[in-house]
Amino acid sequence: MEMDIKKKVLVFVPKFPVLSETFIDREISKMTESAVLDIKILSLEKGQGMVSPNLVDKVSYYKLNVLDLLLSFPMWFDYLPRILRAYSLLKSTPFSFGKIYTLIKAVGFARKIKDFNPDIIFVHFLSYPSTLIMLVSAILRIPYAISGHAIDILVEGEYLQEKAKTAKFIVICNRNAYNFVLNKLDKSLQSKVFLQFHGIDFGKELQSGEALAEVKKLDKPLIFNVGRLVEKKGQKYLIEASKILIDSGVDHYLYIAGGGTPEAYAEIMKLIADKHLESTVKILGDGQGVVYSEIEKCYLMADVVAFPGITAESGDADGIPNVLVEGAFYKVPMVSTDSGSTTDLIVNNETGLLVPQKDSQKLAEALKTVLQNKDLATKLTTNASLKAKELFDLNKNVKKLEELLCSTI
Repeated sequence: MEMDIKKKVLVFVPKFPVLSETFIDREISKMTESAVLDIKILSLEKGQGMVSPNLVDKVSYYKLNVLDLLLSFPMWFDYLPRILRAYSLLKSTPFSFGKIYTLIKAVGFARKIKDFNPDIIFVHFLSYPSTLIMLVSAILRIPYAISGHAIDILVEGEYLQEKAKTAKFIVICNRNAYNFVLNKLDKSLQSKVFLQFHGIDFGKELQSGEALAEVKKLDKPLIFNVGRLVEKKGQKYLIEASKILIDSGVDHYLYIAGGGTPEAYAEIMKLIADKHLESTVKILGDGQGVVYSEIEKCYLMADVVAFPGITAESGDADGIPNVLVEGAFYKVPMVSTDSGSTTDLIVNNETGLLVPQKDSQKLAEALKTVLQNKDLATKLTTNASLKAKELFDLNKNVKKLEELLCSTI
């Protein structure tokens, strides 16, 4: 490829931007700065998050309807042999009308994606979205690549062998999910899977943080958590730990920034009430989620960042939670469970304190230690910041992704 001709990359994201997936927006935003990539985004639905200014004109929203399926009918004649070959990629699972509907949808999306004329499609999630794009790729003969994360691999992942065979490459953003995928694949396909961390722009975003330096500390220490109100985030154990701290005389505030279903929000508010913590525990956004600018202010006020994540009954677990990477970025000492891939960043007593999952007592003890030992807190923040810069430098990591997209793999 000539360096003066940009490679046209269509990023396919089911919902964009999502409050809990700021790492996707950051990564795509940085990709647009590439001298060799021409980025466009196709999404099915607009989320509640804020689109980076440089992406506003690059996002198209498109959801199939009956008219779209009718308009795509001529493609069945023009591309029938390819469509049949695409369907054969699904043969590892039993016949179902759902598979037929997936193929019909793929033809509809192929009609739309054909208009973008991309050189490659880069799809997020190893679950259903990449199944659709796998079929679209076979129909249009446009190469595709996949970015995998957590639940889309550990719980919802499908057709992993077929995707590893047909995709140009697969990148996975944490070691836990990466190893999970490798164990599912034939050895001959493992070389197409790459451990590729997301990241933060340590230069650009630090300026934003400094602009908020006037944020005042609260009158009590602040324990801060960011995460959706779902089982794997483990917030109930953090609330229980907060109660243990209060009862032991460690006064503090606990702020939790995360959205969830009305049922999940009601459940967590009941727990707060049952523990008589209404005056010290606050769910920011009242269960609707919080924009990043408000989260950023809390990082600047926080005395410790807590991540109480667990492996859910379904097997779902976080990769490397945003809250830990961002905590390291803002140089806030961190306490985390050992769930998912948290140990990619958190090394006990070096870059944070690690505690067992579902152990509110141990979690409380670790939080108390960090709050009361300033020397330890300083050591943890210094080491975590250095490790985060090494692993999660957005400029470096996007450069690696750029190389993969432009490679001849």
